[in-house]
Amino acid sequence: MRSSLSRRLENRRAPLTALFLVAVCGCVVPAQSLPVMVGGGISLNLAVSPWGTGVSDWTAPAVRPGDLLVFRWFGETHDVQKFGDPVTYGLCSFFNTKQVSPARPVGVRTYTVKAKDKGRILYFASSVGSDCANGIKVAIRVR
Repeated sequence: MRSSLSRRLENRRAPLTALFLVAVCGCVVPAQSLPVMVGGGISLNLAVSPWGTGVSDWTAPAVRPGDLLVFRWFGETHDVQKFGDPVTYGLCSFFNTKQVSPARPVGVRTYTVKAKDKGRILYFASSVGSDCANGIKVAIRVR
């Protein structure tokens, strides 16, 4: 037979256990926002191609609202421009683009994917010199 003290402790443990499970499970939910290195892997700890290196070859990039796109580069001057449509992106025409980052020789800039971007494709490129024509551009699908 259990004592009344052990029954009271057991009753208090259940809510704490549930809270612990919610906290732990909440940390590993796949829909959680992620930092996404543009041009490479999905972790700030992975070695990835920086913005300006192999970006147009980045295979099947897809992100979700709330994800943080991270553009980083060093050694060469680049900027980050966001296009409003696929036509100007395809032509590398920077008329009516939105600046995400000014031109700099070293940079780390971010763009947070918005809820209104869901189901769309986001278009980014560098407008410095021939960067865009040389492939320093990327189209990113928002799921």
